[in-house]
Amino acid sequence: YLSLSALLIFFTWLEIWNLNNDLQYLWLTNLRTPFILLLGPILWLYVKSITDQHFRFKPKYLLTLIPFLLVLALFSARNYFQPELAIAATQNVESAANRLSFFFVVGLIAVSNVGYTLWGLLLIRRYKRALKTFFSSTEKINLQWLEFVHVSALIAYAGISGMYIMNAIYGLMSYQLLQQAGYGIASLLVLVIGFFGIRKGSIFTSTDIS
Repeated sequence: YLSLSALLIFFTWLEIWNLNNDLQYLWLTNLRTPFILLLGPILWLYVKSITDQHFRFKPKYLLTLIPFLLVLALFSARNYFQPELAIAATQNVESAANRLSFFFVVGLIAVSNVGYTLWGLLLIRRYKRALKTFFSSTEKINLQWLEFVHVSALIAYAGISGMYIMNAIYGLMSYQLLQQAGYGIASLLVLVIGFFGIRKGSIFTSTDIS
C-alpha cells in the first residue's frame, strides 16, 4: 500500500512535468489514475488477512481488479486512439465526452476507495468484538492503530473526491492546481501511516485467537 502510494505521487509529478512541457509524451496523460483504484482493495485485503483467522487468498479476490482494468482500458484507448480527447481532458477543456468520462472515473474512484475503507473498518470492529470473547485485556492486539489509519484514509479519500467533483461543477481551480492539492493530501496521509506504522510496528503481526 505504501509503495503504491509513493508510486502514485511519482506518477503525478511526471504528469505535471509533462503538462508543463507541452505534453511531449501523451502516454503520461492520466498515468496514475487507474492505479488509484488499487488503493482501496489492497488496504482491504490486508485487513482481511489479519482479521480472518483462516484467511487464504482466493481467486474471487481478483474481481477487485475489475475497476482498475476498466479505467486502464478506457484511458489507454483514449490516449492511443483518441489523442484529442486525452489532451482536452488534461487541459480541462469542457466537452460532453470529457465531463461524462470525468464524472464516471471520479465517481468510481470515490465509491471504490471510500467503500473499501468503510468495509475495512467494519472488519476491524468485528475483530475487536471477537477479541473480547477470548481475552480480558486487548489493549495491544485490538488493531486500534489500523482503525486510526482507516479513519484518516476515509477523510482523505472523501476530501479528495469531493474536491474533484466540486471543481468540475464550479471550476474553482486549474487542473494542475487540483492535482497538486489532491496529492498534497495523499502525501500527508502516507506520512501519517508511515509515522504511526513505525511507532506501532508490532501491530502488523496477527494474533491467533483460536
